[in-house]
Amino acid sequence: MKDPEELEAYGRYLALVGEAWLLPPTPSHLAALGALAELFGEPDLQVAHGDRLKQTWEYHFRVPGEQNLQPYESEHANPGGHEVRVEVASLYQQAGFSTSPYEHEPPDHIGHELRFISALVMRQASCHRQGERAAAVALGSWIAGFIRDHVLGFLDVWVGRVEQKGMDPFFPALARVSSRLVWGVYEESESDSGVFAPGKSGSLPPHPNP
Repeated sequence: MKDPEELEAYGRYLALVGEAWLLPPTPSHLAALGALAELFGEPDLQVAHGDRLKQTWEYHFRVPGEQNLQPYESEHANPGGHEVRVEVASLYQQAGFSTSPYEHEPPDHIGHELRFISALVMRQASCHRQGERAAAVALGSWIAGFIRDHVLGFLDVWVGRVEQKGMDPFFPALARVSSRLVWGVYEESESDSGVFAPGKSGSLPPHPNP
């Protein structure tokens, strides 16, 4: 994916859906998500009753129990646990990514991981605009590697949980859109970099200077 405008669109959408998993969507946030409904064929993203959705959001993410959607890589990945959170936090630090203003959630929260991909994609778009081909390719490797090694290991299982447990159709719709965005970025980044094709081994390369 070498078109800066397309990269920036992916970046905006990933940041938008990532934030929606971290805090109850505001009216302006819901309006922006509603604009994605037609684009992705998910009419349930168009929400007319924000107050009711906020209550359901709190129930799914703040109240312990079977209805909690458990939006953490460490809950679903194999192996998971504390080591996953430490590794993800280390990658954020290497890349200069901050979880602020949502640091109340652990680093392996799906919202943070989507926002992290967004930040890398936006940086990659900037590299393309400035003609920094080598940096853009290195960022593509970071993006593909992070998605492969962290997000894809739990994404399908987690989306399935949201589809099963979601008490409002908004949440399964948001989960499916999140998944499509991740897969879209991954397939393009993996193709561009040629480094993280399925079945190949490797670790994240040194991060280029911003």
